[in-house]
Amino acid sequence: MYPRFTAPRVLTPQEQKRLLRAVREHGSPRDRALFSIALGTGLRLRELRGLNVGDVSPDGKTIQWRVPLDPKTTKGRRGGTAFLVAGVRKEIRRLLSWLLEQPAESHATS
Repeated sequence: MYPRFTAPRVLTPQEQKRLLRAVREHGSPRDRALFSIALGTGLRLRELRGLNVGDVSPDGKTIQWRVPLDPKTTKGRRGGTAFLVAGVRKEIRRLLSWLLEQPAESHATS
C-alpha cells in the first residue's frame, strides 16, 4: 500500500579512494578540494554549491575546521555546521596556494 523507500547508494571506501585518485591525477586543485569536501563532510550538492572560499577561509590564510552553513542552502532551511577533517583542510590549503599563484581572471573559469 505504501511506497517502498530504499537507502541511497553511497560509494564504498575503495570507490571513494579511486575517485579521489582520479581527481588528483586529472583534476585541478579546485576539483580536488570540492570532492574532498563532498566526501569528507557528506554535504548535499545544494550545500556544497552554497559554500564560498570565504566561508572556509575568511582571511585567505587560516582554514576553519567548523563552517556554518547558510540556512538558504540546507535541507529544511535550518542551517547547520560542516566539520572539516584534517585531510579536507589539507586539500583546501592546496587550493588556496594554487589560487594565489593564478591570475585573478582565471579564478572564475577554473
